[in-house]
Amino acid sequence: MRMLLNQGALVSSESTVAIASIGSVYAADELEGGIAGVTTADGSGTVVTLPPGSIQLDNSNVNNEENNRRRLNMYEGPKKALVVRVTDRSGRGPAEDANYLSDKIFGSYGDSVTMASGFKACTFGKLTFTSNSGSSTLNNKMDAPGVVDIRINEDLTKIDQSQLRSLILKEVKNKLGVSLPNVFDHVMCVVEKCYQNSVDSCSWAAYAFVNSWFSMYQQDNYKFPGVTMHEVGHNLNFAHSGGLDSRTYTDHTCLMGNPLWEDNVGSMCFNPVKNYQVMTSSDSWYPRNQIHTFDSGTYSYKTWSGKLIGVANSNNNPNNHPVVVKMETGTGADWFIGFNYASGPNSDSQQARNAVTVYKVQDGNGNKYTHSFLKGYVGQGKLARITDWRDTGRNLVVKVNKIDTGANPAYADVSITYEGENMPTPTPPPTPPPTPRPTQKPTHKPTLRPTAIPTPNPTKFPTNPPTTAKPITANPTNVPTTANPTNVPTTGAPSTANPTNSPSTANPTNRPTTGTPTKAPTPQPTSITTIAFDDVTTEGHSAISNGYADFNWDDFNVITCDYYPKSGYKYGCMSGEYVAFLTGGDGTATNTGALSSIKPFRVASISITGAWFKDVSVLLEGFDQNGNLMDSYTTTLGDPESGAVTINLRGHNFGQVSKFKVTGSGGTTANLPGSGPYLSVDDIEVSGN
Repeated sequence: MRMLLNQGALVSSESTVAIASIGSVYAADELEGGIAGVTTADGSGTVVTLPPGSIQLDNSNVNNEENNRRRLNMYEGPKKALVVRVTDRSGRGPAEDANYLSDKIFGSYGDSVTMASGFKACTFGKLTFTSNSGSSTLNNKMDAPGVVDIRINEDLTKIDQSQLRSLILKEVKNKLGVSLPNVFDHVMCVVEKCYQNSVDSCSWAAYAFVNSWFSMYQQDNYKFPGVTMHEVGHNLNFAHSGGLDSRTYTDHTCLMGNPLWEDNVGSMCFNPVKNYQVMTSSDSWYPRNQIHTFDSGTYSYKTWSGKLIGVANSNNNPNNHPVVVKMETGTGADWFIGFNYASGPNSDSQQARNAVTVYKVQDGNGNKYTHSFLKGYVGQGKLARITDWRDTGRNLVVKVNKIDTGANPAYADVSITYEGENMPTPTPPPTPPPTPRPTQKPTHKPTLRPTAIPTPNPTKFPTNPPTTAKPITANPTNVPTTANPTNVPTTGAPSTANPTNSPSTANPTNRPTTGTPTKAPTPQPTSITTIAFDDVTTEGHSAISNGYADFNWDDFNVITCDYYPKSGYKYGCMSGEYVAFLTGGDGTATNTGALSSIKPFRVASISITGAWFKDVSVLLEGFDQNGNLMDSYTTTLGDPESGAVTINLRGHNFGQVSKFKVTGSGGTTANLPGSGPYLSVDDIEVSGN
């Protein structure tokens, strides 16, 4: 079915699928009741099992001329769009009138952040949306530019989505005198809300048909350019963009991942995989000579180096440096890199801003409808290693030599190296001092809705990737997935092969040699070390390996401060670009983690924030080498948005401990996307070990 969809033979809402009885057929596709591209609460796809037989298509209802025109001119404009404002017979309809809808979609009355403005900016005017149908007869029947008001003769509470769509098409025909889609390239329907019934789930904000013209929006989701661009993206044959956790919607570098959920935020485009899909079509938004394909083969050492330009500068690229580099695997599951330059039409990008991003596609070589997944992102002076490249046992290394956002155009200087059999494996360079994170515009930070956040109720936070040189695994089966995408799987924190031994004391205190008792010597002042977690990894999240900062770490991990923009991980970021998060406990009642050492140490202070809940109770405990409790301290955190609470332990007996344990419990909702007593930890001040 996916092949038929890619070829354009299967047209959403128009083609009829029949079954010939010749054996059993099993299809797993991103379908829900025949609908592809549903923005759901948990991001899960739906498995559809067909009855026995082969697939046969009946396209007698398909307007082949219109369908061929749509496919051949899929990515270039202008596009005629119709917005349908739906009211049921009991008066249930959108709160806003037709003029408001016209302004939010097209900017008809001055709104500058709309679906139309977003596509125009991202494509440099190659794809535009117009409210003008091109027919004065049709325009005169509109209730506002590009918007038609209809009333269906049923209650929304008593019909399912299939019935609703049929009623909409019927009433539009009655009002406009034409059968949809007719002259319209896209039809966007807005309803008051979805009502749960035995057929439909209402856990979606919007849905759309792939490679087609229809989309549906409930409540106020039509107001958000990130949502409307996402759904129309499905009409344009774009699949979803998954993230580092392998979930459907969690690539925050791309509108086909988790979209922006705010009225006046819309400056975000698509990832390099989607750009490649467009650039290899007959009507590209960007020059095709801004693609580079790196094909290493399997037997010989190869390398490539050059400058990557962000898509925001595609029109300011006189030397045609690549916007996308495809790394050919010899299969349909290829890898891609790009420079996520957060400026201009892409200035609201939510993840890996101004970094080199690395992606992999499921199949289709990147030029068809297929899921892409963000596999990592790399900053200046860092590298990513894809292990067992092309099943050779050797690695492909992507190194970022330099990032210059002050250049015109801004660029990332990148080297790709396929390691030969006798080449030594490169090691990461020393971690440079932390640099300030880009200042986010506070009024432009989107309020992420729980239905779109990948982990609303996490039991264990992000999956811990391998710890040796933090490779990006080439084998997608190594990325754990779960049946329930709202629960992120977890693995135990791996230990390092060669843990760092704790340093011995340079000047041990000797026992007095005289017979007369003397006072114990005063120990020399010990310098304080701040553990800021910024040199654990260059990836989005990782386990902390034993030996880091000369400690053993139980259930301690790190995550970028911006990984979840609306969370305590962001608000509690004290320094650098990373904070620690804990994976111990059950995630519902408690959240725990601990650090320990074979030599006693002192904890002077620690900064803690509730990740999702406010009023979380924090218990700090220090134990000696025999496991005896030496001291404990309890406090209650405030609202996560108030930032980290720095707890000073200098007046307590947390000196000479062998284990320091942190536990979070309780708390109440802070109206953030997740839940549970999870803690964000940063800047632990220690001495003595």
